Amino acid sequence: MIERGTCSAPQITGNIHDFKYAPPIIANRRLMELLQTNPHEYKTRIEPKCHHDRPLDPALSEWIFNDPNFKAWRDRTGSQLLWINGEAGKGKTMLLASIINKMLPTKKQSDKSSCQPVVVSYFFCAYNDETVNKATAVLRGLIYFLVEHMNDGKVLELQERLEHVNARPILALSIILADLVGMLREIEKTVYLIIDALDECNKAELEELLGQILRIASQHDNVRWLVSSREDSVIRSKLGSKGTRQFQLDLNNKNIASAIDTYIDNTLSNIKLLRHKIPLRVQVRDKIYKKSNANFLWASCACSRVSLHCEVKGADENFEKSLLQMLEGAPPQPHHMETIKMLELGNQKHDLFKEEGSKHYYQLDKAIPWYEEAIVAACRTNPDYRTGIITACICLAECHSEFFHKDSLLHSEKSDKVRTAMKYVNKAQDFLAEQKPQDKALLRRATLENATLDAQMVLIDKELLEAGAAAATLRARCKEAKNQLSTLKKGYKKDGDQKSARWADYWLNQLDMAKKEL
Repeated sequence: MIERGTCSAPQITGNIHDFKYAPPIIANRRLMELLQTNPHEYKTRIEPKCHHDRPLDPALSEWIFNDPNFKAWRDRTGSQLLWINGEAGKGKTMLLASIINKMLPTKKQSDKSSCQPVVVSYFFCAYNDETVNKATAVLRGLIYFLVEHMNDGKVLELQERLEHVNARPILALSIILADLVGMLREIEKTVYLIIDALDECNKAELEELLGQILRIASQHDNVRWLVSSREDSVIRSKLGSKGTRQFQLDLNNKNIASAIDTYIDNTLSNIKLLRHKIPLRVQVRDKIYKKSNANFLWASCACSRVSLHCEVKGADENFEKSLLQMLEGAPPQPHHMETIKMLELGNQKHDLFKEEGSKHYYQLDKAIPWYEEAIVAACRTNPDYRTGIITACICLAECHSEFFHKDSLLHSEKSDKVRTAMKYVNKAQDFLAEQKPQDKALLRRATLENATLDAQMVLIDKELLEAGAAAATLRARCKEAKNQLSTLKKGYKKDGDQKSARWADYWLNQLDMAKKEL
């Protein structure tokens, strides 16, 4: 039996900046394994990304708490289902994170969870992460937050039921979720179930998941569903049908333009270099206003790039001119802008590594995830942002190849790093071969990196060489690598690219020394 508490009216107010939430702690290790995903941990990972390591700005979400449809949904005076629909970059994830923060009990309140009349459970889908893009993961995640409202006997019963979820797992898990919602109805608790990015759920499972959402809503009047998605034909066919009791809230320009403008003002005002350069700040603000077209992702990436530009180039003589030129040349597509932002953040860390005489390799460990995120962002467009993918792959190859010089690594570990770098540079070269017209600068970088990696593998294999019979093969590979680098060096000298010529020459010298020992 679930414990009944003395409950007061729902408290869904408060300042987002003051938000402190104590997530449920599930002591039963086996139950944790069966639930698989902790949505709270995933939420804490994505919140810094959606707001660049700063607290969520209340200006971005306060408007929704005055929206009539939202208020009717929240206060149980209207439909049980609210669908927030908006195109890419409109800030749906940020908005739902703010709603969740506002509705969850504070830490002090959660210590008396049995007395809270409101239960909030949520899940964030992501198409590129298999742990959070399946319907079964969504349902397990929603069940996760309901466990803290169960006594030990019910927890053991839940564990046993989860152990036997095999055939038709979506149906089995949705029945478990519905039963838990029903139990909470017995003690007069309203259950808010929130799912972000429903369109990023596995397409093969999406229709069945939507059917279960509607079934639970029709069977239990104490449940309130809030889902967000981009425009999707499957979702619209289910949630947009005339027979469905639901509210739809479109994130159009009118809804969020004012909120985004306030966000831009607040963010730029917090950039130290712009704080007292009011004319420049106004120019920057106006450019972002105009080019963002009320798209939160574009505006937030622009603000992030401005902040990084101020940090890296603030001391330059032509700083103001270069800052405005950067914004003027920014691509209009939100995910292209996001890709460039990720690349610039990765470049900042990689440049710090190259500048430090002691070669702090932790800077590379910081750069690599940014480049990986750049690939993810570039793949979110249709068609994908091929130049962004190629650039990120080359950057990843360059980062991994830097570990060749790390003395503390074993030769086998260096070999793994170089092979990883080869994987990325090969991917870049494959894409470049399809590109029309080819980006000559990227092609040059990829070609030089490929030649460098061939040289590195020869040098690593020389150190690992044990059987004399392999020496002839290694000498042939060394000769081939030298020929490739020599050809590149001549071309770089002819084009006046002294930096690349010197880099090719460095590896030629390394191969010459190695050849003498073979």
